[in-house]
Formats: sequence, C-alpha cells, structure tokens
Amino acid sequence: VTPLPEKMGSPVHGEKNGAAKMTPELVRYIRASKDGSWRLSRELGVARSTVQRIQRRVHWGHIQ
Repeated sequence: VTPLPEKMGSPVHGEKNGAAKMTPELVRYIRASKDGSWRLSRELGVARSTVQRIQRRVHWGHIQ
C-alpha cells in the first residue's frame, strides 16, 4: 500500500509515484548510455519522448 501524500494534491515525484515505470537506476542508465533515444525507448518499453526528457533532465531532474 502506497501512503497518501500529507495533503491531497501534493505532487509525488520519481518512483514514489505509483504509476512510475522508471527507477533511479534506469534513469542513470539512460543518461550514461551512448545509444540514441529511439533504441533506448524500444529496449526499455517506454516512449521515445520519455527517454529524451530524461536525457535533457526535464523529467527526473532530481537524480544525478
């Protein structure tokens, strides 16, 4: 059971979000990879735009 945020409507970031497909380890893998977003997206089963946003730190920016 995932605990509710302290107040409803609070944003839940990263893997604490129950719908997250990514983990910090996968985010680091994407950023370290020399492969393009197309190949990574097919390998990981996520949208290409998701990989691109992770690479540009639009998403998962809190992970180094």
